[in-house]
Amino acid sequence: QMGNPSDAIKSLERAHSISSELLGSEHARSLETQVYLIKSYQLLGEFEKVRILVAEVLPKMNVAFGVNDPRTYRIRAFLTIAEVETGFPERAHERASAMLKNSIELFPDGHWDVTQCKFLLAHSLLALGKPQEVVDLMNPVMKFMESSENVRLIRKYQPRYWLAKSHNELGNHQHSIELLSVVLEELSLNLGSKHPHVLQCQFEYAKALAATGDSDGLDHRIELLKEGFQESFGPEHPYTKRVEAYEFISAVISGPAD
Repeated sequence: QMGNPSDAIKSLERAHSISSELLGSEHARSLETQVYLIKSYQLLGEFEKVRILVAEVLPKMNVAFGVNDPRTYRIRAFLTIAEVETGFPERAHERASAMLKNSIELFPDGHWDVTQCKFLLAHSLLALGKPQEVVDLMNPVMKFMESSENVRLIRKYQPRYWLAKSHNELGNHQHSIELLSVVLEELSLNLGSKHPHVLQCQFEYAKALAATGDSDGLDHRIELLKEGFQESFGPEHPYTKRVEAYEFISAVISGPAD
């Protein structure tokens, strides 16, 4: 669960104001508080605010830290996600492609920074309606990560999530079920049933079940998902709204109760 980003924003805004006044707005400490502030807005789903703040702080970070610094990369990743969520997938795809190309030049394939850029690219490709390209991108990532002994569980699930999401869009719903069923129980046990990553996997799993006509317990599953998203993301978060919208669709699929 994410805690309370709203409280974090108030504290970070005060810290940034004090740091900027004492050290200057381009000082490393002032910029670092901006990074955490942007992350908090992203957790709240205020993606337009993220875009505005990144536009303000990214040029300063490029100068202060360098374009290849992990903090600068992180900000560019936030911007890429925000561009997808605010209706600019072409920009996001261009940015993610450039980040991936640059990371491959800096690190060997399989490095976590390279893999993260591939996840960003997958996000933008899905927004552009290109799920097959995501499948082609993520299949080797999944094979590599699951053959590596030193990859943590929370990272291993990620290519499966993007693959399941893509196969749902391609109509391969049974394959989505198979991809997620092997990790959902372990994820829930290790992270908790209301962890944001677990909830997003559960949502894709529920969509696949509904599409295959397996409506047994589906309404209850969606209700639990809605409660989990409301608690972990907040009632106004765009992701929560998507689950609430899907609840209506699932009711139509399941049909009226006997």
